[in-house]
Amino acid sequence: MNGIVDACLHQWTVDLEQMVDLVDPKWRERLEIKTKIQDPIGGTFVPTLPWYHASFNEDVDEEIDPERFRSPAVFDEYLRERNVDTGLLLGHAVKFIPGKPDPDYAATLVSAYNHLLAREWLAHSDRLKGGILVTQKNPTAAVAEIEKYADDPNMVTVLLYGGSDLPLGHEYHFPIYEAAAEAGLPLTIHTSGNPVHRQTAGGIPEHYVSYDSSLAQNHMANMLSMIYQGVFDRFPDLEVVWAGEGIGWLPQTMWRGTRYYRNLEQFSPPLEREPREYIRDNCWVTTYSMSALPDDVLSKYFQMVGTENVLYASGYPYWNADDVDVLPSLDDEDRDRVLRTNATRVYGV
Repeated sequence: MNGIVDACLHQWTVDLEQMVDLVDPKWRERLEIKTKIQDPIGGTFVPTLPWYHASFNEDVDEEIDPERFRSPAVFDEYLRERNVDTGLLLGHAVKFIPGKPDPDYAATLVSAYNHLLAREWLAHSDRLKGGILVTQKNPTAAVAEIEKYADDPNMVTVLLYGGSDLPLGHEYHFPIYEAAAEAGLPLTIHTSGNPVHRQTAGGIPEHYVSYDSSLAQNHMANMLSMIYQGVFDRFPDLEVVWAGEGIGWLPQTMWRGTRYYRNLEQFSPPLEREPREYIRDNCWVTTYSMSALPDDVLSKYFQMVGTENVLYASGYPYWNADDVDVLPSLDDEDRDRVLRTNATRVYGV
């Protein structure tokens, strides 16, 4: 099938030596110091935990060439070989930005990342598209980044990583949503996993397996926060893609969110619609990472979520990346929705 869109790729667009010249002068000394140590990312983007690089295949026995994560040509070839016309780059190291305590420092790193993404990656191939990374800790700077790249046809979404100190329904974040809606850009929210803020109901996990198997809780909490705090009533045209955690978490969130709203409506903020309706009309999820379940079980999950609300995503080059052939048995129309038409409509690609 032609025209496949891969809605979640994890590239390494971080080069601190280049970024030194792109950040505000007051931060240059800090980055220059980081370029001289063995692990410059630790403490710059990533507040270090023993397993913080595990998602980049360090927990896999096979030989890994780390440079493949840094090469636009490698990503372009990966997509071409799989007959994928468009791939959305969602970054890797930058997903830990919500863990940076200084909002101005986070904003300057984000700005430098966006510059390198546009210059080094999106200019390489028409197949590669990007998201305007913003930090929710500095809404003023976030709005400025959105306005800077809103007319760039290669920047097709506003990218936000969850897992900060405030839930995403908090009104502090409303300027970001307003700017995205005014620019006509969807919002893509990816789980962060930064170890500074609580990502799971159990706090900071001790092991990578605990972290990775529990991280969908972050999406569940933030989705209900945005619904109950009236984000979609305030910004009815805002579209949100919840990336990186598959589809299995959504039916329970949809069911519980709607059921308890019906039972406790008198104790809830006033909403114009039921939670399930906001999810149906304003939200999408990515297939990555696909659950290892029998085909008939996976097909039922797709039926519960609705193929109109699912975007194919590989998650390449993570250890648990999915190829197109992991999709369950779907009829041609549903398969085309998941692989192409949903993403084409949401992202305009």
